[in-house]
Amino acid sequence: MPLVRELLIRNINEIVTRFSPRGEGDVPEAANTVYRIAEHQRHYIWPLFLQVTLIDSVMRGYPIPSIQLIRCIKQDMFYNIEDGQQRITTLYRYMNDMFEADINGTTKKFSQLTEQERMHFLTYPIQCDIYNEHDITLEDRIAIFQRINSSKPLTDNQKFHSMLHTTQGQCLEWFMERYAAHIHKYFGSIGKGKSRGGISDIMGALLSLQRTDRSSLTTSYLKNSQYMDVARDEDNITEFFDAYFQVLAKEVDRRTHRPQKCYGKLSGPLGLAICSWIEHDEIHDAIYWYIGKRVDKKTYTPTSFRELGAGDQRNCQGDSILNRLDKIIEQYERNPQDEGDEEEDDE
Repeated sequence: MPLVRELLIRNINEIVTRFSPRGEGDVPEAANTVYRIAEHQRHYIWPLFLQVTLIDSVMRGYPIPSIQLIRCIKQDMFYNIEDGQQRITTLYRYMNDMFEADINGTTKKFSQLTEQERMHFLTYPIQCDIYNEHDITLEDRIAIFQRINSSKPLTDNQKFHSMLHTTQGQCLEWFMERYAAHIHKYFGSIGKGKSRGGISDIMGALLSLQRTDRSSLTTSYLKNSQYMDVARDEDNITEFFDAYFQVLAKEVDRRTHRPQKCYGKLSGPLGLAICSWIEHDEIHDAIYWYIGKRVDKKTYTPTSFRELGAGDQRNCQGDSILNRLDKIIEQYERNPQDEGDEEEDDE
């Protein structure tokens, strides 16, 4: 059955005066207002020029996109904003004098508007598309959010973050808890802040290990999202990462007390180690050697990489990673004393 969608018109004043902005934490702050931010929503990220443009549209009477709401009834009735928080937060910010906008040729904060300008702003109508919580599944919510935002610059990390409810999303959370200390030491922050950085690398790692298929050895949401509900296989994950962190302890810790947070990238040692695991059923000795070389000389690139095309030297996908792995093994077996080529430092 198709979803039942209710269309209502609310003016800016009705919404913003009963709205709580998201806050700066990793999850929205608790709110008791009528209009709230759904937990899976990204952070507020609009630059000033988009904020000013929205206010200009309102003051000129131009249309702005509708907002998507989920009507929730708990102890009280409230609406989760499934799409539109960037716009509503911008309106909230302007009403609270947090930035200025050009109004009829004069830069003004909200408090500086004339009575007529203020009334126009507050009564500006916004279309609200409303769904009842008991009629809509979490999968529907995510699908609506992703489809509406398909033309906006959601990153692969943000898209994966919106899929934490799936089997593999839960697998990611299990992994993050199990290896928390190692992740903090060698990977750095994963899935935090506005960018949700690092999630796509870890999802690619977990899926490639569970599927034993280097085609998932990529950060691409488009390629890996189809596997988000495959059954979890924790055994191969723990077997590999127990071994991988032992490698890092051996080759990194004895060389430095402050390891770089670069060992959770599929474009780096992690991708090579997983590729070796899939192709050779082990983390090849050449990986130990290569990691040691990179610790001693951050810009080290094996001389054998000269034989690779520019794409294979840098692309973060299974076949390119395999080609790099083969050249690392070749260099290790042929001339482990190689001083390498200088590469541009892009860590």
